[in-house]
Amino acid sequence: MISIIIPSAGSITAVRRLCDSILQQNVAEEIEVYVVANPDSRELSRLLRGYPSYFHYLSSERGANKARNQGIKESRGRYLFFFDDDCILPTRDYLTTSIRHLDAHPDCMGYGGPYKSQRSPESRYGRAYFYLQCKWLFEGAATDDQARYFVGGNMALRRELFEIYGPFTEDLKFGGTETEFFARLRHERLDFDKDHFLWHDYELKRSQFLRKAFLQGLGSRYIQHRYPNRRRASIIYGKQALLRELDLPSVSEKCLNLYRSAFHAGEIYYETHRSTQIPSRILRWELFKLGSSSILEKTKKTLDDLICIVENLRTNDRLKLR
Repeated sequence: MISIIIPSAGSITAVRRLCDSILQQNVAEEIEVYVVANPDSRELSRLLRGYPSYFHYLSSERGANKARNQGIKESRGRYLFFFDDDCILPTRDYLTTSIRHLDAHPDCMGYGGPYKSQRSPESRYGRAYFYLQCKWLFEGAATDDQARYFVGGNMALRRELFEIYGPFTEDLKFGGTETEFFARLRHERLDFDKDHFLWHDYELKRSQFLRKAFLQGLGSRYIQHRYPNRRRASIIYGKQALLRELDLPSVSEKCLNLYRSAFHAGEIYYETHRSTQIPSRILRWELFKLGSSSILEKTKKTLDDLICIVENLRTNDRLKLR
């Protein structure tokens, strides 16, 4: 048996698309699917009643790792598949490919791949985040296809990993949640296959983009303090090479710089408070400050431009009078 665990914040349309793609799988092995709502969702529970009996609804407190751990406790499979709720399995043989790889390589403890976008994200923030997510993932894969970590929405892990290293940490609700688990592993083999992708489309608003960046910065600094000797990722793709790999024409430099600023703000927050628990009102305030600083910079630039225009007009008037 294999188990599929899907943390979900309650996106009904996305979960339906993912579950439909699971139904289309050509897989000989018995499967069980756990959709774990965080928090509880009546709509999601009602949706899953329309699927076969091996689809199960669970709920947990907020946090992707709490949802994953709840699914691990309830599941029975020898291989655990983790998907984000807004992913779609691209082929009918996706699960079979993972099972065959793990069966053929008993020393391999995990098998995963990247995301791909069915269509280029319409929002510049979606394009930038898609690029950054894939950049991080590809940098974690060594040239011999051994990975330091997987992205949390596209990975299959042997159950033994959790028996050896324990569950996902619940200190992190969002931002680097799965990375902390992989930082614990000593010398386990993880195989990364760049062709073993999932469809994952990103459409983010500016506020969502800032929130993700801030929380990922906070989580990153938490992991650095907890595992100071963790191997750092090495860059294997230049920007243009990665854009070609992802079929993206370009990404906005302004968005990339905005992400870096928000990520750095998250790092500073952790350094100051030494806590990954950030109240919602404080997070909103931090994101407001980030947004306000960007607006102030634009306002200052606009005022500087207006002053230059006025000075030029005054200079031209003086020259005409002469």
